[in-house]
Formats: sequence, C-alpha cells, structure tokens
Amino acid sequence: MRLRLKQRWKKCVIYFIKLFRQESSPECIARGAALGLLAALLIPIGLHTVTILLLAFIFRCNKITAFGVTFAFSNEFTIPIIYPLQCMLGGYILCDPLTMAEVKTVLSALYKDVSLEQLVNTGRELGIP
Repeated sequence: MRLRLKQRWKKCVIYFIKLFRQESSPECIARGAALGLLAALLIPIGLHTVTILLLAFIFRCNKITAFGVTFAFSNEFTIPIIYPLQCMLGGYILCDPLTMAEVKTVLSALYKDVSLEQLVNTGRELGIP
C-alpha cells in the first residue's frame, strides 16, 4: 500500500514537472497561465474547457498550461469559495449586488429541496449574476 502511494506521488511530481518544462516561449506559457486564471475565476463552471480552447487559439497561448492553471484553481475544494464570489461579482456588474447571506440562503434552499422548480429558481436568482 505504501509503495503504491510513493509510486503515484512520483508520477504526479513527474507530470507536474513536465507541465512547467514545456518547449514554448516564456510569453506563450505566461499567456496560458493568465488565460487559465481568468477562466478559473470569471467563467462559470462547466464552460471552462470550451472557453479555454477558443481563447487559447485566438491568443496563441500554451493550452496545457491554461488547462493546468484552470483546474488547479477551479476544483472541488475551491468551488465553495469561488462560486459565491462569482455570483457576488456578477451582481455588482449588473448593479444588483448580492450579499454572501443571500447567496448562502439560495444555495442552501437548493441543497435542501433538490427539484427542477428549485433549480430554476436558483438559476433565476444566481445564474444571471
């Protein structure tokens, strides 16, 4: 068991090193990292992959770095932090600011009553911002 964990850890380290030792210009890798961070923090969850591919071809940046940075920042551990902040930022942009308490009550209502009607109500209140 311990041996398998060490082997997996070594593979993870090798892939991490390969991710950052790419044969691209530093500017291309930096554009990819910036695009990945932008997509992770501003693009709604579920649209990351399509958005990164389109923007990476337009701006000619490193696609692997963009994907790596996006999935490093937008994963199952950071989504509870990023998603409410995205909703609050969208509310400020639309001049209808939301508070963290409002976001929490809407999301908790969705978790308590998982139904299509509740999903539509949540989409109406949080999806637009």
